[in-house]
Amino acid sequence: MIRHISAFLILLGISFNLQAQTIKTGVLVVGNTSGSISAAIQSARSGAKTILLTQSPAISAGFSEEDLPYLEKIKNYYTSKVKKKSASKDSILAPLNLKEASQLVKSMTDTVKNLTVTLNNAINKIEKDGKGWEVRLKGGQKIKADVVVDATQNLSVASL
Repeated sequence: MIRHISAFLILLGISFNLQAQTIKTGVLVVGNTSGSISAAIQSARSGAKTILLTQSPAISAGFSEEDLPYLEKIKNYYTSKVKKKSASKDSILAPLNLKEASQLVKSMTDTVKNLTVTLNNAINKIEKDGKGWEVRLKGGQKIKADVVVDATQNLSVASL
């Protein structure tokens, strides 16, 4: 009986500890726009530990038809790198549509070192903390970041 109570208390203590988890990062990019995704990818590629935080359930940067030629160039660049490695001779690349563009960006964010994508999270409070920033999420989590980039469409983080 004492073992069961001890195990329950240990699990209860662990669950409280997990809820108040603090994540430390160099750069926190907030938003689900093409600018936020670009900023997060570039920050991570530059070597900074980066978190891309969005309230959306998926990365969907609202691309327009005007964005497709640029995204197609990115796709062609990465596709040609893969084809060179596999020694494939097929060089015909299909045009990109909006759904494929979102999938391309998702696959890029999945493969970039130093980049963590956090979906379905809303910021409750943000405040200056010494040389950095402390961001409290609605789920109780805290993120301590050296730099916060507000790349939301309406600059909603700046108003907090």
